[in-house]
Order: sequence, then structure tokens, then C-alpha cells
Amino acid sequence: SRYHRPADGGVELTLETIPLDDPVSYELLCTGEVTGLFQLESEGMRRVLRDLRPTVFDDVVVLLSLYRPGPMQFIPNYIKRKHGEEEITYPHPALEPILKETYGVCVYQEQILRMARDLAGYTIGEADLLRRAVGKKYEKELKKHRNKFVAGAVARGLGQADAEKIFEEIMFFANYGFNKPHSAAYAVLTVQTAYLKANYPVEYMAALLSVERNNTDKLGILVSECRRLGIEVLPPSVNSSELDFTIEYIPEDKVKWAAENAALALRLPEGAEGRPAIRFGLVAIKNVGDGPIQTILEGRQGEAFQSIDDFCERVDLRKVNRRVLECLVKAGAMDCFGGRGQLLKIVERMVTYSHQRHEAKDCGQRSFFDLDVMDEQSATSLFYPLPRIDPIASKQLLIWEKELLCTYVSEHPLQNLVRLPPEVIRLDQVETSMKGQFVEVAGMISGVRVIRTKNDKEMAFVQLEDLQSSLEIVVFPNTYADTVDLWVEDSVVLVRGRVDDRDGTPKILCQAVREYNATKADHPLQGHPKRLNITFERTPDLNNDRRRLSQVCELLRSYEGADHYSLQVISQKGVYQVDFPNYTTNYNPELQRKLTDLLGNDALKWDWA
Repeated sequence: SRYHRPADGGVELTLETIPLDDPVSYELLCTGEVTGLFQLESEGMRRVLRDLRPTVFDDVVVLLSLYRPGPMQFIPNYIKRKHGEEEITYPHPALEPILKETYGVCVYQEQILRMARDLAGYTIGEADLLRRAVGKKYEKELKKHRNKFVAGAVARGLGQADAEKIFEEIMFFANYGFNKPHSAAYAVLTVQTAYLKANYPVEYMAALLSVERNNTDKLGILVSECRRLGIEVLPPSVNSSELDFTIEYIPEDKVKWAAENAALALRLPEGAEGRPAIRFGLVAIKNVGDGPIQTILEGRQGEAFQSIDDFCERVDLRKVNRRVLECLVKAGAMDCFGGRGQLLKIVERMVTYSHQRHEAKDCGQRSFFDLDVMDEQSATSLFYPLPRIDPIASKQLLIWEKELLCTYVSEHPLQNLVRLPPEVIRLDQVETSMKGQFVEVAGMISGVRVIRTKNDKEMAFVQLEDLQSSLEIVVFPNTYADTVDLWVEDSVVLVRGRVDDRDGTPKILCQAVREYNATKADHPLQGHPKRLNITFERTPDLNNDRRRLSQVCELLRSYEGADHYSLQVISQKGVYQVDFPNYTTNYNPELQRKLTDLLGNDALKWDWA
């Protein structure tokens, strides 16, 4: 595998021995697939990683310093300069030695301090007072510093105007400069987590799931990430699970989620019998605390329970109340004993029997069942045969799993969405910061609310959910009229639309929708090419227009795919439509961002061909 070097069982890693220059770690960072990595999980950060393509530790340090509200505007400049796509310039030639390491972009507070020291003769202590005065906007102090800085810079050979200009740059930069050691410390953790995920994904994800076991928002995301990586996540079991998430090996023919197109083709350690999987920890089941779990593990003592009778005799259910037992059943942790509906019917009997059994033991009494009058073959069970009832509907089982485990561990209509092409993002990755951007998402419709507008036309508010999250899709009248048959509960669909943030919550204004075709599991969107319409507005600057048009064409040709495109040129003389029937591209979020930078958000419109 490209990203995985298997553990051999003898590797011991510490924070001091994890390398910060492992190329495999940076390969992973460049993909933007950074779920579970420190400081990198937002969708905006993923996009920056794919554009930046970090190759060394310093790239990560800079990224963590720039990805903040103030300096974020300079990220595109930094990326273009790093890759030689933009000329590196400096506010003044005297600043080149200070800003060279960051391609002329002021990133760190330490660079501000050096400007004051090297150009105006400040001590580092005095320079820090200048930085603080700028950050706090102390007007009196700033006036003193302006005079001091300009005088010091002029004394060292700078002209008055240049000194004034540089001080203004310092005033601007110091408002967002970040402390480099602080960023470097964060970057160490970032690269260390990247190393662990890239090289030991099963071990890392198991540990991460254990750490986040009580984080209901995160648990489902991490389980889905395991499946994307080709790591099977096994349901909880009173016979196999421990307190936390653990690794075990299962036969290849038992693997459900680790599809051939998974992101990782996991290599097996030498001598391993089966495929590595992660077993759900009992402590991650809602409403089940550490105490009851410890009681169950003490009763098990490394030997699996053979039956319900065996479980009730070995586990003191006085310490595992009825509610806990019901949650274990609903979560599937007791499936080894029978159907969930059947087990729920006898929970009360199980509790009563276990109480009597253990109270008798505490009193030193011996019951009939302690006498060796029957061998195993002739023993009569108190609980079998189980009650004959209709099986619980699969939809109800999924509801219980989602409620108690924050995710699904059995078969689910959305399991084919685990591995989607890059242009389709998860619902939890849609953020308010993406307002105005076009995105593609996929999920199952869990609710449809239809209303009538003032013009007596129908529109809909649709709740879409995937394996991690849910999101509202707003379908306006024209689109709803054209697609009304697709908005059916439990249908799985692909939606394309513009991100909006009404009421401060991200949602998608639907532009197009298509039923999800699960027959092409390797690439669900294959067979569904898009048609991209690009609007190009002419300006009086002919040379600049030629340059922009050339860049647009180069971008379209640089992404190989099956999507057709056409160009609509708007000038004072009229509107001209230019089609390219013999050329195609791959319209994805990265290409969209680059075209938007050149032409603006409103210049791009597309639909499925």
C-alpha cells in the first residue's frame, strides 16, 4: 500500500522517536484525507492542504500560523509563491532577509521583532513592546514607537519615506502575526498524528476511537473513516469486546465494509490469521458506564459466555441494572445469545434470576443448580427456547444503533457512500465559511417538508443524512417541480447546490439532484458526466483578458475526465457561445476553486449531462 507500513509487533513508539520528516506522512497530508489529525479536520483546512502540498515540517508550521481569520487572506499568495506560480515580492528590499523563508509573506511575530531590531536598532525587548502596542492599539505608545522606529531606521541608512512605509507594514503585520514556537509545537503534534495514521492506521484509529468514546459528534465520523480506509469496525459484544476499542483479526470472508476500493490496502503482519479489524468498546455504548462493564468483564474472565444462563450465573446483574442490560441488547452486544426482540422480552427474568443466584451465594446457600446431579448434556436451560416473536424491523435496529453507538455497525443503505470520489464531500464537511460555493453531497433522505410559497408554488425542505451527519437541503419551486419524484424518504440521492448559512447554520440550496446509482461501487458518479458552462466577461484590457482566457483553458485541460464544457463570452458587441465537443475535463472542487479565483463565483454553472 502507498500509505501503510505494517507494524511488526515489536515497534515501540514514543513522542521522541516519531520522525518529523517521514515522506509517507506528507503524502497523506497532501491528499487532504486528514480525519483524526490534530488541527487539520475542517473542510477549509483540507482544501488548503491539497493546494499547498506540504513536503516538510516548516510547511505545516506556516499553515497553522496562517489558517486564522486575519492572515487567511494571504494563504493563496503563499501557496502560489511556494510553487513558483507568483513572483516573490517584498514590501521593501531591506525586508528580504527577514521574509525570505516565508516567500515574502509576513507570518510570525518573530519577523516583526526582527524588523524592529535589524532596521531600527531596537532591542528584542523593545521590539516586543512595539508588537504589544500594535496588538492592543495603544495610540500614545504607537506614536512614540513611530518616531523611534523612523529615527532609528533613518540613522541606519533608510530614507524617511521608506522608514515610514515599513512602519506602516509593521502596524499591519503585527495585527495577525503568530508566535512561531507556539505554531511549531502544534505542528509537531500534527505531523506525529499524520505519521501514526499513515503508517499504523489500524492501531491509530483504535486508539483514537477509545479517546473519543464519549464524543457523540466524533465517534460516527471516526467509524466512517475506518471504513473508508478499509478497516472493519465490529459491533460490541459481551463475549469479545473490552472496555475500550481493541484490534482483532477476522477471516476475509467475514469482512463487510473493507471494500476493494478502500483507501488503504492493508498489509497483514507476518503470521496474522485474517484481516485486522477494530472491535467496538463496551464503554462507548450510551447509558452503559464503566462499573457495569467491569462487572461483565470480571464475570467473563477471558472465557466466553456459553448461554444466557451462563451469563446470568457469572455476571452479578445487581450491579448491571435493567436499563443497562436493555441498552446492551439494543446495541447488539448480546446478539450471540439470540434476537434483540427476543432478549428484550426476557430481560426482567434475567435480572431476577441473577439477583436470586448471587444473593444465595452471598448467604452461603447452595441451590439446586450447584449440585453436580446433571451433566452438561442433560442440563435444562431456564431461558431457552427463546420467545417466538416477530424479528425487530431492520430500520428500528438501525435507530437503536445510531442512538446508542452514534453510528451504524450493521448493514445500512448508506454503506456504499463510504468511498466516494473527491468531488463529493461528507455532510459534516459543509461549513458556513463555504457560503456561495457549489458542492456535491450524497445521502439518504430522512424527511421531506413541502410548503407553498406566496405564489402558490410548492417547494421543499429536505433532511439529508449520511453515515456521520445530517443537513438541510432547500429545494426552490422550479427545481422541486422538475425533481419532485426524487424527494422520497429513504431514497439515496446525489445533490448538487450552493452552500448557504441562513440562521447561522449551513445548508445547501439545491441546483440539481440525481438518484444514487449503487451499481458502480468503485466510482458512483461514473456514467454521469457533467456539463460545465463558463461565463467569461470581456474587459477593456485585452492583454489581461487573453492571459485569463489562456489560464482557464490550461486549467480545464489539466484535469482529465469525462465532463464537457462550453464558454460564454460577454462583450460590448454581444454574447458568443463557444463549445468544445472534442475536449473534456474533470470538474472537481479543486478546479472549481481555481476557476472561481479567476472568474468569480457567478461565472460557473453546471448540471449533469
